[in-house]
Amino acid sequence: MSKNTFRNFWIILWLMGLNPYVFSQDIEPRRWTPLPLGTHVIVAGYAFANSDIYFDPVLQTEDVKQNMDIIAVSYVQPFKIGNKLARVDVTIPYVFGKWEGKISGEPKTLNRQGFADPRIRVSLNLIGPNAMNRVEMMEYIKANPVNTMLGVSLAVNFPLGQYAEDRLINLGNNRFIIRPQIGMVHNWGRGLMN
Repeated sequence: MSKNTFRNFWIILWLMGLNPYVFSQDIEPRRWTPLPLGTHVIVAGYAFANSDIYFDPVLQTEDVKQNMDIIAVSYVQPFKIGNKLARVDVTIPYVFGKWEGKISGEPKTLNRQGFADPRIRVSLNLIGPNAMNRVEMMEYIKANPVNTMLGVSLAVNFPLGQYAEDRLINLGNNRFIIRPQIGMVHNWGRGLMN
């Protein structure tokens, strides 16, 4: 492990230790792995979520359970900012949702399907390989089998999903969601492409 990689690794661990609670939710594998310039990626993903939902007692709902099947399609395009590697990705989710519970003591079931809010995310790798083409990236990986990457991104969800003001349960949020993110990948000698 080089001196800079070792130092960067400890800086990242120290930053992570500032907050004892770290939460993550993303369905994209290898999120911070660098992509060579000129790459175009189309990703299809599936996620399943089930949970109990607690509403305000005034609404007289109880024992509400949610099951959601989510299909998401994304397009990813790397580019460069200065000599740093960056990328933009656009994700469009389609949701099949089912809610079951009691309203005023009566069992009810609700099904909804449609588009949820789309997201655009711009990411920048701060530590790791610079922006390179495919051949340069492969040479970098061979020369640096042990490496650390640290990136930041800004994701924005747009309020374009299915939403109706007169409904309690919607697939869209009817609001912009702006989410800063930070991520790290450390490879211990296997290389990025293995």
